[in-house]
Amino acid sequence: MIDLFIESKISGATVWTGVDGFGKRKRSAIHVEGITINMPMVIEAIDEKSKF
Repeated sequence: MIDLFIESKISGATVWTGVDGFGKRKRSAIHVEGITINMPMVIEAIDEKSKF
């Protein structure tokens, strides 16, 4: 996803991963021997309004 933002010349982006979460499909994280799988993720993109 970040590569797409870079290619599109978006001003900036941040990817946040969580260690746990829940939603419509119940709990998001699966913990296996200290490793978290299927972590919740938020992608925040920032750009200038004048580009639209």
